[in-house]
Amino acid sequence: MREHLCSAIQAFADKNLLYLFNKFILYKPADRLGFLVIGEIDETVGINHKKTVWNTIDWAKQTFADAVRLNAQHVVYC
Repeated sequence: MREHLCSAIQAFADKNLLYLFNKFILYKPADRLGFLVIGEIDETVGINHKKTVWNTIDWAKQTFADAVRLNAQHVVYC
């Protein structure tokens, strides 16, 4: 896993990179050689490898705030 993430950082060293990795939302600014954990996806929304959950979600009622917990250290959600 570490090797994979390091390869992504090297491949896009001069680029901004938004990366969904398991339940984590990672962001690497162009001038940084590491990821920031900017959020976490609720496991009931789509990070369940044992069953398909996307088909059972009522997307008319599901909100972004319900599905994603942002890391307030790096991201402010208004």
